[in-house]
Amino acid sequence: MKKYFVRLVFFCVISLCTACTTAPVFNILQSGFSAPKGRSNQDVQQAIIKGAEHAGWTATVKSPTEILAAYTSPIKQGQGARVSITYDLDSYRIYYQSSLNLNYKPLSSSGINYPITTQNKVIRIQQSATIEKVYNQWVTALNESINKELNAIKIASKRTRLSRSRSKNRKCNHTPDKLFSKQATVIKSRVNIRDGASMKCRIVGSLKVGNKISLLGQKRNWYYLDTGNNLAWIHKNLISIDQ
Repeated sequence: MKKYFVRLVFFCVISLCTACTTAPVFNILQSGFSAPKGRSNQDVQQAIIKGAEHAGWTATVKSPTEILAAYTSPIKQGQGARVSITYDLDSYRIYYQSSLNLNYKPLSSSGINYPITTQNKVIRIQQSATIEKVYNQWVTALNESINKELNAIKIASKRTRLSRSRSKNRKCNHTPDKLFSKQATVIKSRVNIRDGASMKCRIVGSLKVGNKISLLGQKRNWYYLDTGNNLAWIHKNLISIDQ
């Protein structure tokens, strides 16, 4: 009996240790963006490939709307994974396809029965597929890199439009020092957005308190944003970065 108890404890410890290193498989169900006017699926495709390569993934075009990306761990030999990236002009998705030496466990419908409602009805909970947490870190880095390249498409298109226009204020700088993808909320009652990172730049619109905005980059105390209709700049004191 004692020997059985020791074995049971050992099995539980091993199971808990394994659970600590695994997590539900992270899929990007839909990441929205808006390709600028005049941009094609091929532009989006090239941005995704470039983003994948910058994150250390090897990308292969499977079709005009799908890319396969493979990653090999530079730290632990024999670990790797492959994902499918499908896309169009306003969104993309990243789905798990296969992996090596990452303790992948597929979906299980065995679940656990939980009593609910006053009638003590029972439902079956479907458990998620699990994998080592490092895989989710790879996919997160891949997603961030792709986002950065897709945002660069917007910035490049904006620069082209600006170069074609005859702006009266030529001292305004429309180039961010760094690019990223963040969400923010306007915290002032009414704020102006400008065509450059300076109070001297032309006002191109306004926002109200509570408005949600997508930030694409930053230059000193100014953020580059996408209002949905155009690209502009807003001062950092007028917004709060969403956590």
